[in-house]
Amino acid sequence: MKNRVLFALLLTLCLSLFAACGTTTSASSVLATPTQPPVPAGYTPVQITLQDIRIHSSITTFKVGVPYFFIITNKDKVEHEFMMSPTGMGGHITSYTMMNVTFALIEHITPNSIKTLSYTFKTPEPPGSIEFACHYSDHYAMGMVLPVVVEK
Repeated sequence: MKNRVLFALLLTLCLSLFAACGTTTSASSVLATPTQPPVPAGYTPVQITLQDIRIHSSITTFKVGVPYFFIITNKDKVEHEFMMSPTGMGGHITSYTMMNVTFALIEHITPNSIKTLSYTFKTPEPPGSIEFACHYSDHYAMGMVLPVVVEK
């Protein structure tokens, strides 16, 4: 009788261990999907996607005085930045230039991550005078630039 109880306990323990081994997953085997952040009340959402050395935007014509909430998702395999600046900045610009002429800048957007930016355009800009871009490495030269318009 004593052997049967001991055997039953041992069998239960072994089955529990085997069941646990079959259901565990390691953190490295599951790719985390970034969570979309909530859009603050009163803001117009703008979905920005950085992918295949391109910038895609759900809106490319903006209105002065409208608060926008940019949700910037990096779906690429490399790090990017998101810059709103006057056109003609070229592919390689200095930190000083970035800080003094850009409208907004988000740096170090790692792959599979989301960054946000709240921004309200203050003045209208002629078509072709503002762009969204990434200036990392040769991304700009490879086409990682998107012209936008700001209307009254």
